[in-house]
Amino acid sequence: MKFMEILQGFGSGIALEVVKGFVLEIIKDVRAEDIPDAIKSNKDLWSISISDERVAPIISRLNPAFKYYLEKFGGLITTETVINWLIKERPDIAMIIINTRGGYDWLSRQVENFKERLKA
Repeated sequence: MKFMEILQGFGSGIALEVVKGFVLEIIKDVRAEDIPDAIKSNKDLWSISISDERVAPIISRLNPAFKYYLEKFGGLITTETVINWLIKERPDIAMIIINTRGGYDWLSRQVENFKERLKA
């Protein structure tokens, strides 16, 4: 394996761990009982989880190097990846998303929205 491949693998792992921590921080105050309504009404997860005033400083702390890795490895941040994080860290929310009609599609939209907000 070439050095650059190792470095890229390391970078992608770091990027995923940072994003995972960020996702879990955003949803830490989300109540599981709010998820079915959010799915049915296609409500943005950001609007039920965290205020822009609270998230802005978190995003601003992301240095340009991380944004580079997000651009390079953003494809690794998938709905499947996020649902696996939720199963481990927030099984209450994961089970509702999995068992609610349209839940997986709703989460897919949330993941794409999340990636766009991080790039901004």
